[in-house]
Amino acid sequence: MDLNEKLSDHFSFGELTITDHRDLIDTNRVLAGNFIGNGRALAALLEQVRTLLGVPVVIHSGFRCPELNEAIGGAPHSQHVFFEAADTVYPGLGLHEAYNRIAFNTAGIVFGQIIMEFDSWVHVSIPDSVRYLGNMVGQRLRTVTNQGKTVYETITEPIV
Repeated sequence: MDLNEKLSDHFSFGELTITDHRDLIDTNRVLAGNFIGNGRALAALLEQVRTLLGVPVVIHSGFRCPELNEAIGGAPHSQHVFFEAADTVYPGLGLHEAYNRIAFNTAGIVFGQIIMEFDSWVHVSIPDSVRYLGNMVGQRLRTVTNQGKTVYETITEPIV
């Protein structure tokens, strides 16, 4: 696929498949093509987030082939491996504010998961993944460390 091909108005294939692991970038991009429908759905969701927040959405991590996902220590069944999620930051907007505005939006934006990860980025995924039989819609989470392990805590109120 052409790296400059737009999956939506503001997100390209190259942007959603980039990695710092240069040894895996070609494999990552070839395998991403198998999930391009999910990639387009993810880009459409990110467009809604961009409009809601009024700032650019910078992709920290989008699609990850299994080898890349393992290399960075990603969860074995990560939505990234299926082009269903992106880890994002928002220039000019604090992460907690961005998280809260997306997670508790009244604009009708439907997401699968939103996770404040390590207070470093916001994970956003598409809803209704067939792998989860539609059970992953509107899930609001935050990573916390418990006895040296990362666990996910359900969020019911805005993060302060």
